[in-house]
Amino acid sequence: MTGAARHRVADLLGAETEPEVFSASRTAPGGDLRLEVRGVGPIELPVSEAQARPLCQVGRPARYGRGELTLLDRAVRDTWEIWLASLPRLTAACQKTGEAGTAAARILLHDAWRRVSTSIDAVLEQPSPSRRTRSLSELTGLVAALVESLSQIGAADLLHQVVASLCRDDEHLVDLAVGILRATPAAVWSAAGLDRVAAHCPAALTSRLARPARAPGNWSMQLPAGCRCDLCVELGAFLADPAATSIDWPLAQDRRAHLHHRIDTAELPVTHQTRRRGRPYTLVLTKTDALFELDRQARARNQADLGWLQRRQG
Repeated sequence: MTGAARHRVADLLGAETEPEVFSASRTAPGGDLRLEVRGVGPIELPVSEAQARPLCQVGRPARYGRGELTLLDRAVRDTWEIWLASLPRLTAACQKTGEAGTAAARILLHDAWRRVSTSIDAVLEQPSPSRRTRSLSELTGLVAALVESLSQIGAADLLHQVVASLCRDDEHLVDLAVGILRATPAAVWSAAGLDRVAAHCPAALTSRLARPARAPGNWSMQLPAGCRCDLCVELGAFLADPAATSIDWPLAQDRRAHLHHRIDTAELPVTHQTRRRGRPYTLVLTKTDALFELDRQARARNQADLGWLQRRQG
């Protein structure tokens, strides 16, 4: 018998069979339930308000489908991403039809910017650095296509909104802005208003590079803003200590889970293991050498981006 489970059950229930009497039950302790979400960590049941927020941030609707027929293929883009990528061709086609087509294109581009702007803001709030980086990279081509289309029809008002958004004082926006500049020929920067973005990025990158390079033996790192409970304050102090590399922390399970969540969500280069001896068990946190490699990679990217911009503008 093939098909969705609900169809198979319906077929069985609808079949003519002899009446039977059968029942079964089973119970299990609630403590046996375990749930862990990538990007959030272990989930405490019932879900608290503090964990509900990061769950909402990492959650996304299925790409397409319904119920058991839903298929989730992360290699397939959302449909709105597909038509956004084709905006330049669509805008050019609308313009060929005359004033009415150009007016229709403006409406379409206004809606496109609303969607993209909302997506950018949502990505910037993403607590997971790797997901944020990946999502910003996916948005690069879409924003570049939108800028090209707005430039085609001379939508200066919308172009100003896009440029102003890219020049906001947000460190992570610099990566998106540089990606858009790389995706757009320098010859059209001025017409598209991207010359202002090109002037903004070097200052932001220079500010990043002005921070002292991590010295050998400097194990300090920052706990991202968020919960300010006593555990997180103590965790922040341990992370900020340049000499401390590990800590043994006797904690109950729910308190260990909270620290797991903070560390995993921020993707900090810190391992967390539980030593299951004594009561309460001991959480062992250890900073890893990845801290130094991540810093080196970030500086290399910033230097490469700054050098590329300076050559383009020189």
